[in-house]
Amino acid sequence: MHNWKETFSIILPPSLVFLLALTTGILSKLLLISHSDTQKKTVTKIEINEVSMTHSNDQDNEGNFSKITAEKLIFGGKTFKFTNPKITSYLPNNDIAIIKANLAIATVNFTSIDLIGDAEIRQTNKYKKDSSNQLGYTVKSDELRYEVRDKLVLTNKKVILENNSFVITGTGLEFSLPEQTLEILTNSSFSSKASED
Repeated sequence: MHNWKETFSIILPPSLVFLLALTTGILSKLLLISHSDTQKKTVTKIEINEVSMTHSNDQDNEGNFSKITAEKLIFGGKTFKFTNPKITSYLPNNDIAIIKANLAIATVNFTSIDLIGDAEIRQTNKYKKDSSNQLGYTVKSDELRYEVRDKLVLTNKKVILENNSFVITGTGLEFSLPEQTLEILTNSSFSSKASED
């Protein structure tokens, strides 16, 4: 009997230590998996009301920059969402392009901004203060994409271009704001507005 107690006292402590180590390892692994799952699901969300941001790509020292104002900004980690945004893009020759929509979505690096819902572009000259400061037309579409660096507006949706005397409709648009070149890509049609003399 004495032999059995000695053998048991020699075997039991190492087996207890091994069992405790195994249990601790399993539990810590489970806790790490559980902890990493909760970290992956956590997303930082920031909301700001009445926001104004300035974005500049002034690598050419031309003073080209854009100002974005909106009723609300929501930042969700990878994108900025603007409610009722107004983008003011300062162009060469003192021209200003004003782009509006119901919603704008921009990636963190602001390479492009997607404008969704009642999107509209107007151009003005910042030194003219009277009502004739419009360059004469407005461009409207359901969706527009604004390429910030090149100041290029694109869409593949229906487009309406109008001024006081005509309306042009079509599908798709490429509009270079600095060069003031506009191309309606397909299905364009022209109609004249009746004169009210």
